[in-house]
Parts: sequence; structure tokens; C-alpha cells
Amino acid sequence: MCEVEMRATAGQEGLAAMGYGWRGSIGLVVATSDLTVEMDFHALKPDGVAVYAARVPLPETSEYEEKLRAYKGMAEAAPAAAMLLSDARPDIIIFCCTAGSVLNGIESDREIIHAIEAKTGIKTITASTALVEQLKWLRITRIDLLTPFTTEFSPRVEEFLCGNVPGLQITNRRDLGIVGGLPKCMVPPSTIYAEAKQLASTSSQALLIACTSFQVLPVREALERDLGKPILSGNTAMMWLACRYLGIGMQQAGTQAPERGSKRESATRR
Repeated sequence: MCEVEMRATAGQEGLAAMGYGWRGSIGLVVATSDLTVEMDFHALKPDGVAVYAARVPLPETSEYEEKLRAYKGMAEAAPAAAMLLSDARPDIIIFCCTAGSVLNGIESDREIIHAIEAKTGIKTITASTALVEQLKWLRITRIDLLTPFTTEFSPRVEEFLCGNVPGLQITNRRDLGIVGGLPKCMVPPSTIYAEAKQLASTSSQALLIACTSFQVLPVREALERDLGKPILSGNTAMMWLACRYLGIGMQQAGTQAPERGSKRESATRR
């Protein structure tokens, strides 16, 4: 082993000794304007899980067509950002943008995953991948959908989810009509709570709040208690799926599959 490799190995052993990443590590590819993802991941991460992040350009704009081009550019720049993360040797890399990972239809996430994995050799998921997998895991087929997006963009989210989750139906949808990234981050949690409560229908099994920039986490547990159903969001779904890959259980409300024949399964299937 060369001197450089010995130093690298010693550095990794030192991190493990200090308690960083001894159960696994997660690398995040995050938009430059995002204020939420890293905060949520550090709040959610189990003990012994390390979280590292690299930023990828997503220029601010209030023009819809410009925003579409910005999302496309973000996805194209993601493999280079992931290469920066690969130096930290994360066990899994996450592309943390819902809109960017549904942009080109139901195969959008797989295109980004393939590009990052081909560049880094590291297991990769996206925000939209995590939402799909969590819906399948919970066996949910009827959701209310709350988004910060415009009415022009949200059908892309619907198309992606319904195209990847067999039998999924959107029972109710509300779009806040926001284009810019920073304005999405600045929506108060109290507004998200109020909008979600107003949107929730009695026929849905869960309420899904799309967009990783939305500050859902501060009000998520209160919404689950008050609505009596799972509240799914991009950031909690990403952490859940990453921890499943790492072999770590997540004891969050709404993330455990109901046991067959249980009261909860019966409730979610009515």
C-alpha cells in the first residue's frame, strides 16, 4: 500500500473512531438555491450515519420556460457534482430534486441514475425514485398531492408517479404556483400545514407533498396526527430509501409497511 493510500485509510479509520458514518454514509447532490434538504437530512439521520453534500447549479428565475431549462441543466451537471462527492466515498448518492427527476417523463429518474452511476460507480437514487418506492412499500394507491409548482408543471409529477406506481390515483391536487427555488424554500411551514389540511380528502390513503425545497418536516408529525394518514415528502422518502439500502430501519411515522391483515392495512385499503 502506498503512502497516500495509507493516509486515506487512516483518515477513514479516524472518522469511524469519532463516530462519523460507522453505519453508512449518504452523499447529496443539492441545488445551489436549496435551503432545506441538508437541514432535513441532518435532522432525520440515524446515529452513525454521515451526510455529505455537493451543490449543483440551478439558476434563480421566475420565468417558467427558463426554469425548465434550468432543471435540464441541473440534471446534466449532476454527474460532475457527484464525482466531487465520490471522493468522500459515500455508500449511496441521492439527486435531491423532485422536479428535475420527473422532467422528461416516467424514465427521468433512471436517466439521471444511470449517468451518475456510470460516472461514479456508486449506487444512486433520486427524490422521485424514493417517492415511488415508498408508495409501493406502503401499498398506497390513492393520494392527495400538494405541490409548490405551477399548474403547467404538476402534470409531469402526476405522470411520473402514476406511470411508476401501478394503480395509483390522484384523488385531489393543489399547486401553489411557485417557479423560483428560493421562494419554495421560504414558504412557512404553517402555510404548508394549512394548505395540506384544506386539500386532504377522506378518500385518499395518504397525502404526498412534493418538492425537496418545501419545509415539510416541522409540521409533518402534526399533519399525520390531525389527518390520521401518512404524510409523504421527498426528503423523508429519500432518507427512508437510503437507510433501507444501508440496512438501517427508520422509525418514522408513515414509513413502515402495514402488516397484512393489520388494522392499519385495512384502513389504508378502504
